[in-house]
Amino acid sequence: MIRFLFLLFLLPALLHQDQTPGMILESNRTISYKTFGEGKPILIINGGPGMNSNGFQFMAEKIAALGYQTILFDQRGTGGSILPTV
Repeated sequence: MIRFLFLLFLLPALLHQDQTPGMILESNRTISYKTFGEGKPILIINGGPGMNSNGFQFMAEKIAALGYQTILFDQRGTGGSILPTV
């Protein structure tokens, strides 16, 4: 879990583009994320069961316009974050 959080914060900080989609692949798990802007990173954690991060993109873009890098991710089993089949 700590390695996942480290990758979630480190990888987007290296990309520096207005909107950068990406995926973290580890141990048969996929986490989809997008970054917006540049600056100190802010992680936006969306809520609600089964909800992906698309509804928070407007907020991420507004915060990025203030000089921050915002990071949105799809929680496991939502959006582009796929649960492994057993």
